[in-house]
Amino acid sequence: MATDKRQLAETRMINPQGVLLSIEQIFQAAASSTGLIAFQPDIQILKRVPPQFNANYQRKFQRLATVPPRQVRLATGITAIHPCLNNDDPDFATEWSISNQGIAGMMVRCTKKQVKMPTAGDFMGLFEHGLSLRLATIRWLQIDSNDTLRIGLKIYPGTPSAIHLTADGKTAVSPALLLPKTGDIN
Repeated sequence: MATDKRQLAETRMINPQGVLLSIEQIFQAAASSTGLIAFQPDIQILKRVPPQFNANYQRKFQRLATVPPRQVRLATGITAIHPCLNNDDPDFATEWSISNQGIAGMMVRCTKKQVKMPTAGDFMGLFEHGLSLRLATIRWLQIDSNDTLRIGLKIYPGTPSAIHLTADGKTAVSPALLLPKTGDIN
């Protein structure tokens, strides 16, 4: 795929090499085994993989490129989001550039060495200058050959407030986020 196509807002890529190698190893082990019954669960699961690789992905929402890219600070997890809400503490958040965005998500990027490696499903707080905090989860991530880390974020509605939970009504036990009532969160 040409480099310019990789940069388009609607392009998503997957590298199936690791998955295909694992599938090949399971099939080789099954072929050399006299007891094929031991591999039946693996083979049944693997029958579901090829249709997934043959499927085309299309976004549900249009994303527009952010030109020039804007900066956003991301904090990972409630324990990092909470202090950022209270004190605007930069030690808990890292700088990212917004590449594209839509009504339900965005893609942000930074150099891999600038951040602790996130994982898909991580809960994030987005702090952008002039806007209220937004919450999101990581839907996908990609690292290219230049060590640029890109993550796709699903953004949730509502602006949270920082609170503390207590067990006895007196001593703060745990940081938490209070979300206003909104429509269904999917």
